Amino acid sequence: MNQTLLLGEFATLFSEMPPASWITLVLGFVLLMVEFFIPGFGVCGILGLVSLTASVVLRAVYGGSFPQITIMVALILAVCAIGFAIMISSSKKGFISKTPIIQKGTAVPTDYADMKAEEAELLGKKGTLVTSARPIGKVMLEGRGEIEVWAREGLLVKGTDVVVVEVNTDKIFVTKA
Repeated sequence: MNQTLLLGEFATLFSEMPPASWITLVLGFVLLMVEFFIPGFGVCGILGLVSLTASVVLRAVYGGSFPQITIMVALILAVCAIGFAIMISSSKKGFISKTPIIQKGTAVPTDYADMKAEEAELLGKKGTLVTSARPIGKVMLEGRGEIEVWAREGLLVKGTDVVVVEVNTDKIFVTKA
């Protein structure tokens, strides 16, 4: 196919495109870009792909030739690839990298090792309840100040002397001293 014929097909592709095909084409691109930049359950991505496919089918049904449809599919793939590349680039060092959408750390806190040592240090410490523990309360622990604790055995009233018997990453359990 010569270059003049190909340019003519390209011009005809868009100049004779029915409104329904234009609407589904634009809607498809918008939905895909939403999926690229705000990842979720994939609903926008799936609807975007369906919309783009519908646009191609509508163009074919309403008088698109094989070269026109081929050009349209190639353009859709190129625009999607460029959008995906922009999204990847932006998530590494651009605007998206500065938003909470991109998680840069791990689920384990950076001071995880320090927390383990801290937990072992709390075992056996004694203190006095500042509030009643039903089962959660606050205790004034020696050398640590006021911290939240869980009563191991039911209700402990304010002013009770307690001792730390177990420490998990998120809970400190006490019993009556």
